[in-house]
Amino acid sequence: KKLKSKLALQDHKTIMQALGIPPFSENNDTIIYWSGEKNKKALDGSPKLYFYKSTKIYVGYTSGASYDIIGLTQKRLNLLGHESSFKDALKFSSSIVFVKYAEYSLLLSKS
Repeated sequence: KKLKSKLALQDHKTIMQALGIPPFSENNDTIIYWSGEKNKKALDGSPKLYFYKSTKIYVGYTSGASYDIIGLTQKRLNLLGHESSFKDALKFSSSIVFVKYAEYSLLLSKS
């Protein structure tokens, strides 16, 4: 939970870019992404992956699932053929935003 609260909006955008999931549109409340949680090539899907800025939750309306950024990262990496655990997704996400995994491990161990 502390990891998610530490990530700024730009961090989410950076992680999504690294995962190869481009945005479709953005407004004050949401960012709509192409459905990269279901499609290896995100643009082959539809723009139905919504990121709600106030809660930092992703909802895939074609997949019928909701994710935090780590869960979505794990789902995407597995879809792309990189067998990933929660810990692997955490390492990936933290390395993308230039935060050491050890720092997040320390934060997580304190919760």
